[in-house]
Amino acid sequence: MQRYVFFCYYRVHFLLELIPWNLSVELIRTTAKYDTNDIDVIIDNHGANVIIVINVIIVIIVINDTNATIKKKTKKTMGVKIGSTVGYLYLDMWVLASILQIGTFNFCRRFLNQHNDPCGRLFDQMTQAARSGQANIAEGVSRHQTSIETEMKLVDVARASINELSNDFSFILMANKQVAWRNDEPAAIQLRAIKPDTPHYSEDIMHDMMEHVLKQKERFDPWIEHSDLTTAANALMILCARVNSMVTRYLENSLTTFKLTGGFTENMTKERIDTQQQQSIAEGAPLCSKCGAPMVKRYAKRGSNQGKAFWSCSRYSETGCTGSKSIEN
Repeated sequence: MQRYVFFCYYRVHFLLELIPWNLSVELIRTTAKYDTNDIDVIIDNHGANVIIVINVIIVIIVINDTNATIKKKTKKTMGVKIGSTVGYLYLDMWVLASILQIGTFNFCRRFLNQHNDPCGRLFDQMTQAARSGQANIAEGVSRHQTSIETEMKLVDVARASINELSNDFSFILMANKQVAWRNDEPAAIQLRAIKPDTPHYSEDIMHDMMEHVLKQKERFDPWIEHSDLTTAANALMILCARVNSMVTRYLENSLTTFKLTGGFTENMTKERIDTQQQQSIAEGAPLCSKCGAPMVKRYAKRGSNQGKAFWSCSRYSETGCTGSKSIEN
């Protein structure tokens, strides 16, 4: 309360000169409590000058309460939050990408050898493409809090890597004079119908995650771990298509989120402006004469006043308001 008394006194010092300091402190405290009976007593004892000061203080209190309300609402809709980076572990697209990576590694160990892959290039290429898909989803989603742009780029790299992997499976099928299943193939329908279970991780999240991925993989194993090359390759191609479809939807949703809430840099700027406004209010900054917003202290960067402080409208970056006021020493 003491800080608030001095804050109000600073804001109306030009009017409070009409009345003694001890009375001004009593008046501010009484008005801040909205105690009408006590205010009436003060008016009766000290005359009309007090009425003017009371009205000014009430206006300031209302402005201060309004700014506090705006701050609370702003925190609900805007802000920068830095939290955990393992949210990707809960995503179906990452779980399926992990199953695809394991399935691809096992496929290459079973079906690629010195006869059909003498230099091991295809083995390396396919296992690295599968790893890139899973790893870039993890890395991209982990950047969601600080850079939606980086997130979308990395997740899109994952999509491209899985497309590359799907083409390798197509090549292997054609090299063995086989073709992809039709959409109405019973096995294809069964594979597309499998929906990953919702993960429920405890504090031992890495252990639980691995258990969850392996448990979900068991549901696909009858096809992706099949001893027949054609069946395994087709099943893994369907997994590629499913992961890519999920990644595409994720990118579309990320773009929509960016349009609605902005990016990290934009929200950091908003946070800084909001903090400057609250600091300025606490310091007793004047209101902008053009738009009524709180002013913030800035320093001239060039010209004859370089390095000198002045009051500038806090909404300059939002609305372009050019309200300013000099600060007297």
